[in-house]
Amino acid sequence: MENNSTNDLSDSISLWLFIIIPVIFLISLTVYVILKSKELNWMKLLGFSLILAGGIGNIIDRILFDRRVTDFMIVGIQNIRSGIFNFADLYVTIGVIALMNLTQVGDYTIQITDMTGRLINSETVSMQQGENLVKLSVQNYAAGLYMVRVSDSISNFNMKLTVVK
Repeated sequence: MENNSTNDLSDSISLWLFIIIPVIFLISLTVYVILKSKELNWMKLLGFSLILAGGIGNIIDRILFDRRVTDFMIVGIQNIRSGIFNFADLYVTIGVIALMNLTQVGDYTIQITDMTGRLINSETVSMQQGENLVKLSVQNYAAGLYMVRVSDSISNFNMKLTVVK
């Protein structure tokens, strides 16, 4: 086991840097998540929850162990080694990755088929991070039920489209 040491900093600086500022950040993040919880999807909530859990774990260590966090895990294969870390660090890292990978940016194909599987329309659209609005003209479609497939190189999503005239 190895301890992250704060011995090189004065007590007041390390108190502010390793306890007070992170606590203020975690309280602010908690308030933000609570206020925005109805607008956040489950993946964002999971990401924020993991960041909060990891941050709280590190704060508890720093309060209980004189501003130190005990690191206890090193991952490696032969001569390739990771840094030494703990589960709190792992939770924060996974939470940040979850928040960063919420939306795949790139080209998506939108295909519309009738209920027999006949392709009616296909177009490729470029998606940006965040919400995207794609308008499809159905003026020339007969009234009825259609299938809409949105896909990229990794995944696809299917939904029904009802055209009423």
